[in-house]
Amino acid sequence: MTREVEGDDGAVEGLFVAPQSGADPVSKSRVEIVDGGVEGDRYCRGEGHFQLDACAVTLVAAEAVAAVREATGIDVSDGRHRRNVVLNGFGEAMDDLLGADVRIGDALLRPTRRRPPCAHVETLAGADGLASALRNRGGLCCDVLEPGPVAVGDAV
Repeated sequence: MTREVEGDDGAVEGLFVAPQSGADPVSKSRVEIVDGGVEGDRYCRGEGHFQLDACAVTLVAAEAVAAVREATGIDVSDGRHRRNVVLNGFGEAMDDLLGADVRIGDALLRPTRRRPPCAHVETLAGADGLASALRNRGGLCCDVLEPGPVAVGDAV
């Protein structure tokens, strides 16, 4: 049985897509979440680097991105963390969303597992130490339950 997270627990701080495998992430003010993921993202088209272990939509906490910068000096707020949706307001409690139905904008997602970083993220970001800095901060993989638009500033 799943549970639905209620109320305005957080907000969307950033949205990113990478149009091709290995391409730099592109910041968006609005995206369309469709059954296969984030429209315009490489994984939605089946072109991701780790396609066998792909996630439809990936989330990361803004607080985790800030913690990486504080601990290492590596600033990945430009999307080099390789996650689609940056959420503010969850801090270290992102794991609390696992198995819940989470409304983000008009889309309904279900976080199913942690999304640990891989060493490839360091190559793409050009930042040695990024994978270890993101360990236990890498975010979550989500299934799409209901497609819909999501915009920066939307409630979670």
